[in-house]
Formats: sequence, C-alpha cells, structure tokens
Amino acid sequence: MNELTIVEPLRVAVAGCGGSRQSFGPAFRLSAAAKAVDVMDADMVNARSWSRQMSGGSVHLDFAAMLEATTAEAVLLASPLSVRAEQARLALASGRHVLYMPPFPIDLAKSSALVEQAASAGLVLMPAYGRRFDRAYVTVAQALAANELGDGIHIRCEWCFCSTAEHRREVLKTWRGIFETHASETIDLCRWWLGPIHTVSADIDPVDGAQKRSHLGNLILKHDRGVSVHHISQTDQKNAIEQYQVEGSRAALDLHFGTMWGPGATSPPRVLLKSHSGSPTDLSPEPLAKLEDELRAHYPYKLLLEEFVSAVREKREPSPSANDGYGVVEAIAACYLAAHDRTKVSLPLTVTGGAG
Repeated sequence: MNELTIVEPLRVAVAGCGGSRQSFGPAFRLSAAAKAVDVMDADMVNARSWSRQMSGGSVHLDFAAMLEATTAEAVLLASPLSVRAEQARLALASGRHVLYMPPFPIDLAKSSALVEQAASAGLVLMPAYGRRFDRAYVTVAQALAANELGDGIHIRCEWCFCSTAEHRREVLKTWRGIFETHASETIDLCRWWLGPIHTVSADIDPVDGAQKRSHLGNLILKHDRGVSVHHISQTDQKNAIEQYQVEGSRAALDLHFGTMWGPGATSPPRVLLKSHSGSPTDLSPEPLAKLEDELRAHYPYKLLLEEFVSAVREKREPSPSANDGYGVVEAIAACYLAAHDRTKVSLPLTVTGGAG
C-alpha cells in the first residue's frame, strides 16, 4: 500500500489588503496550496475584512511587527509602492519568500538589489503578473511558439484607463501610477511573447507635472522576435479599453475585451485568428458551465499562486521570475530616458543609482 504524502499549505502573510484582496482573495479560497495566516494594512477596516474573508488570521497595522510575530513562510506584498520595496527587503532579510504585486521599483538600483538579495539567500522573489496565467494570453504565447503567425511579428497594445471610475488603489490616482502599472503589464506580456528588449523609443506626457484630465504614453520596443508598440492613456472621455493585435507574415491574432474585463473575470475575451489567406477562426476560451468549476480550473491568480508555491517547494525559479520583473522596469526606465532625451535607448542600462 502506498503511503499518502500530505503537504501542508504554504503559510503566507499579506501586506496591503486593498488591491490584493480583489485579486488574491478568491485565489486563497480556491487553492489548497497556500493559506493566508496574517494580514497587515494601515487601514484596519481593510485588514479585518481580509481576515474575515480568510476565516481568521492575525491582523496587524505595522509590517515589522507582523514579520516579528508571523509563522508565515512567504509574504504577499501589495502595499503602496512607496513602501513596497523596503518591505520586500525586510521580508527577504527575515528568510521569507516574496510574491510581489508589480511593478518592481523603477529605481533600478533598488530592483537590482532585491533580485540579488533573493538569489543570494536562495529565496523566491516572484512578480505577480496574473495575465501570464489567463487563457487568452496563453493562446497568443502558444501561437507564437508554434510559429502559426509567421515571421516579422508586430504587436500593438492599447490600454485606455478611465479616470472617472472609482478606484480603491492609491497608485491609480496619479498619471505616474497609471502609466507604470499598466505599461508594466503590457511590457511583461510582450517580453514573454517576443523575448528580451534591445531598444526603446518613447513619447510620454510628464509623470511629475500637474494632474490633467488626459495623458498619453507611446512606447516602441524592439525584441528578439519582433516589435511591440504600446499606447497607454488616461482619459475621462470614454470607457476603459484593453486590446491587442498580434500580426505576423501569415496571420494575425486580435484580442478584444469588455469594459469590465480583467484577469479573473468570468466573461472571457474574444480571440480571433485571422489568416491572410482565409476566413477568421474564433479561438476564444470557452468557460465551464459552472462558475465554481471555471474558477477552480482557470482563475489566473489561483494558477499564479500555485506556481509561486511550487517554485518555493521545488527550490526553483518561478515563471515569471525576478529577472523578468527587473527586465520590465528596466524597459520602463529606458522609456523615461528615451522620452526625456528624444532618442532611442539601448538595453541593458547601466545601473549607477536612481532611474526614472
């Protein structure tokens, strides 16, 4: 008779309960791989709401105090960007693995230090890019890996953020936060699909100027396998938009999303494969009949959480990795330089201190 091996869930402490609750709340409920044992937020209401959702767990207002008291093996960091990097440093110094809500710090010296700290300690530092685990984006990755679209890949990413909507995340209340948060998502996707970035050009409205009703950032990135163009905008004139066109010499893929779409939404996006010599084919992922079955099988942040746990248990690099997280913010820092100097910038950048 085979002996049954019971693996205890990975104990995770959560710092920053606003945005993380929406993304990872369902993930902890759906997965047996991890358990939130402590929650910390400067807002006690948020912290207590997370604790109730997780059916218990200690509540903290101070990060250092939580690290001192917790039995957690890992920390999920979704706290404000102004303190997130320092909290990551403290968590790694305490011997905890870190799941980091992106982006990493645009200050490349800080990001590089975190990557090196985790590697030298043998700890997992993983950027939480949930779109990598969504079936629509996986469809694109698979098509590109199989060379179904042909050569000369050109990707156009458009993300229009509606500033009149209610947003609980503090980072989405400034153009800098909006630009860096959304550009980091599209850049990570394109690095995943097309490989490392070699050069960037950019035109970005000032991120430190007066807040206006609309802003725009245009980025052109040259990768190993093609070119990606990113249009990131903020407006109060129309609904939010997220869409992608991936075109090669033989065919193209179009990804269209509803205005309420995001990783974990139950109404999937439409994915159309358009051959240059034939009629389009609908590759849209079909949800399972029962919502609970669909979430357990395909909820992106559940799959991301389980990849993080597997990497910790197997003592391996996760996907996406800490180096992927660094590569994204290096590209954003290069875009700032390109926009400021009005020139093309080559990667990698030389890290001499702060960037962006």
